[in-house]
Amino acid sequence: MTEEVQHDINQIQASLTASKVLVAILETLGEVRVETKTLVGAENKDKELIVDYDENGPSFIFRLPRPGDFEFNADLIEEANITQENKDLINDFE
Repeated sequence: MTEEVQHDINQIQASLTASKVLVAILETLGEVRVETKTLVGAENKDKELIVDYDENGPSFIFRLPRPGDFEFNADLIEEANITQENKDLINDFE
């Protein structure tokens, strides 16, 4: 019988560091080949690492944002039941 270990996902996410993520990725993949120009040109300023949790794994999914990940979704306004006054304020910024 296998014993499943329970983890506090929020605590794990809060303790993530770039080094920890890199080591975990390399332990998973074995090795990753990165061209010198990519490594030299890699800047983490203005980049955000997206960390998703897959309960079915259980596992974490790490990726860089893709186009559209942070676009404003007008449907969210309706779902959040924002008042007309707040909708007008949001429309002023568009």
